[in-house]
Amino acid sequence: MSFKKIFRLCIIGIIFLAFSLFSFIRYQAFHTSAESAPVPVFLNQQRTVIKDISDKDIASKEFFKIYPDISSPVFIDSVKMERIREQIKRKEEPTYSEWLKLLSSANQKKNYKPNAPSSFYVPYVYSNPEGHWRGKNPLVKDANSAYELALAYQVTGNEKYAIRAARILDNWSHTTKTFKKSDDTPLVVSINFPSMIIAASLIEDSPNWTRDNQADFKEFISKKVLPMNTMNRENNWGNWGLLLGISSAAYLDDQKLFSASINRWKYFIEHQMNTKGHLYLEVTRNYGKGNYGIWYSHFSLQPQTIAAEIAKVNGVYLFTYTTPSGKSLKKAFSTIVSWTEKPETFPYYNGDINELWHVRKKLNETAINGDESASIGYFEILSIYYNNKKAQKLLHVERPLTSSHAVPYLTFTHGGVTH
Repeated sequence: MSFKKIFRLCIIGIIFLAFSLFSFIRYQAFHTSAESAPVPVFLNQQRTVIKDISDKDIASKEFFKIYPDISSPVFIDSVKMERIREQIKRKEEPTYSEWLKLLSSANQKKNYKPNAPSSFYVPYVYSNPEGHWRGKNPLVKDANSAYELALAYQVTGNEKYAIRAARILDNWSHTTKTFKKSDDTPLVVSINFPSMIIAASLIEDSPNWTRDNQADFKEFISKKVLPMNTMNRENNWGNWGLLLGISSAAYLDDQKLFSASINRWKYFIEHQMNTKGHLYLEVTRNYGKGNYGIWYSHFSLQPQTIAAEIAKVNGVYLFTYTTPSGKSLKKAFSTIVSWTEKPETFPYYNGDINELWHVRKKLNETAINGDESASIGYFEILSIYYNNKKAQKLLHVERPLTSSHAVPYLTFTHGGVTH
């Protein structure tokens, strides 16, 4: 063999060894950095990471590569969640700032203890306000915490968030045996359990939420929670009951209930408002004085809006629905936006406009992440479907928008997501 051939073979060997060494170093670096990064669900189902996610992890090249699926979507599907992840990666606002708040709040729940009672009862708010808040707070806090943790799980793929969310859901399904059907109990159940149901849909594919516990939770929703819904009521109670009904239907894959919920949604559009989009059962609230009228209109339209989004995620588009008499969600939205922008134009109240309640945000009430609880969080959803410049202006001024009732974090989930 000639010297040139020997020399050429040596060079090739050196190059091969160098490449192998480089590949080995990259492999070690990747797996070392992965110790501080979230473990994707389908990458290693036996391992649970307990280290909190940091801003450095968010910037990691390996972040978001594999993430949990949403097999049975209720309010958020895999397509929407992927868009949210991409916006976080690009640090797009308002999504990115809200993500950092959500992540910080979720990371503070390492030792969170659920608060499910054996029997759930909530007194009427107007006759016993202290008892009302004392009765409902365990559900409000647990439902919103479960939803927050489930969102953190979906964004990061870190199993610790799914474990914490599942702990809350299991606590309620295994602890609460009865719901009293008196006073404000049915309304509070209808308002707050949708967040818990949506959380369940977001962690359903986690290997750390056992199939037995999932079956227990579904039975709990079907047999104990769902019968509490207030969908048969005519005012805002009916809208909140509808939200519980349609979220349960989507989660339980109950097509009969889903169809009934769609029909009830259309019924409310026809029968709750006049042709100008005024919700006549809400606008004169507070014993006919009307100073609660804008707030209760928001309180009726928020569940109606979220129910429409759930319907859309599950294949039924209601945002363009118009009754034969010309009534629509779009018309109600246009009306309430105008009143919210200029409360002095609200025709059902003639007093001091400073006495109008919760026109934009709820006074003296905070949401799960410490932000003020908003009355107009649902504007984030409706502004995706309806081009309303007044609403866009209000959103720009009032963001971030979240709620103390179903569902929080609407600026995060819908403020920067197009459909």
